[in-house]
Amino acid sequence: MSPQMQAHAKECNTRMARYRWLGEQTHAKTMQILSRSHVMAITSLMEGGAHVVTEAIAIGVPVIATDIAGNRGLLGDDYPGYYPVGDEKALAKLLQKAENDPAFYQSLEKAIQRRRKLVQPAFEMRSIKKLLSRCRLN
Repeated sequence: MSPQMQAHAKECNTRMARYRWLGEQTHAKTMQILSRSHVMAITSLMEGGAHVVTEAIAIGVPVIATDIAGNRGLLGDDYPGYYPVGDEKALAKLLQKAENDPAFYQSLEKAIQRRRKLVQPAFEMRSIKKLLSRCRLN
């Protein structure tokens, strides 16, 4: 994070009641915070697949995400919580909808629950073994 971004984050912390700047955290502390969250926003412009999205899936935390290939690969094409890259108004609308529309929030929860098995270590290990087995056959 650049010094300018950090200064902006700290300024927002003092001006905005619903914003909290937590600063740099350890992975364990970040996971604690995430596990107590109701929703996570992932605002990547370009990414192969954010580890934090996988961690949110594993914990069962709904995600509001940019509509990019990496997020689609992790969350699926039918995931209801996508918004166009760079569209802050669409992001705000989805966050408000998740907060105020119980049916929408439940659709996010259900979609995350359907993906959970895919990020479990045992499933990943079986998938890797299956792939290696196929590679040996060729």
